[in-house]
Amino acid sequence: MSAGTAIAIDLVVVCLTIGGLYVGAGRLVAGAVAVSERLGLSELVIGLTIVAVGTSAPELVVTLDAAVEGQASIAMGNVVGSNVFNLGLILGGIALLGPVTVPHRVVSRDGLVLLAVGAVTTAFVLDLQLGRIEGLALVAVWIGYVGLLVRSDANRTRERPETVPLPSDPTDHWEGVVSVLQLVGGLVVVVASAHFLVTSAADLARLVGLSEWAIGNTVVAVGTSTPELATAVIATRRDQQDVSAGSLLGSDLTNVTLGLGGAAVLAPLEVSSQAPVGVGLLALTVAVVVVLAWTDAELTRPEGAVIVAFALGRWIVAVT
Repeated sequence: MSAGTAIAIDLVVVCLTIGGLYVGAGRLVAGAVAVSERLGLSELVIGLTIVAVGTSAPELVVTLDAAVEGQASIAMGNVVGSNVFNLGLILGGIALLGPVTVPHRVVSRDGLVLLAVGAVTTAFVLDLQLGRIEGLALVAVWIGYVGLLVRSDANRTRERPETVPLPSDPTDHWEGVVSVLQLVGGLVVVVASAHFLVTSAADLARLVGLSEWAIGNTVVAVGTSTPELATAVIATRRDQQDVSAGSLLGSDLTNVTLGLGGAAVLAPLEVSSQAPVGVGLLALTVAVVVVLAWTDAELTRPEGAVIVAFALGRWIVAVT
């Protein structure tokens, strides 16, 4: 088989698997949100946890699969590239279209936690390794963070006036079954698509002469971020800024703590020499977003332009 034919086949597989990630994550999120609403979780907590984890499913599975397959640079590059794409190009791009409200509680709590995690992760990879202990520390941050969110939401729920329960609908049971089936089916599609995306992306990088770090930061990162893009656009059009900004911040936090941390627990990562700078610039991107959003609890068009320009500059640095 010629190199041109092999490249074409890998490109087709990459495109198909990105489509599979998009469809699978959509079904997974729909099922997870429906189940969560039945449990009485608030819109903000759903955005920061359920939707964030659901839309992060492609990044999570791709990162874990890449780590197990020994493709550490794809795993790290995917997380860094996806996070910059989410905050810089999705959130910044939406702000370019019109001001985006970012609730102060989202910035002061979630933004600062993400900033701290980015700084700590940068320190972790200075020796070009991410070991199991460091991975466990990142996963522990995610568990503690989600526990804090759920507990805080439960306290607010108890303070609300009680409502009279409505009579149960016989169709509720079947709707619940459908929601669970959506969740499980979406997860299966995401896992299968992620595996073939990693193998094809690694082959493509080798054939065209790009490093795994570069391919992970670009093609794989953009592909795995398509669910976040769709979720953010839909939420913004519905004027649900809590979900739009909250899910993007929550998704990025999930990628670093649960994704990268979980990958290191499964298989300690020997990362590229570009990783410390890449993760450091990611933390700087978060800092720019937090500072701009903190001033007036929204991102204006000029601020969106600054964020997009900064993210594009960081991306250029990452792949050159």
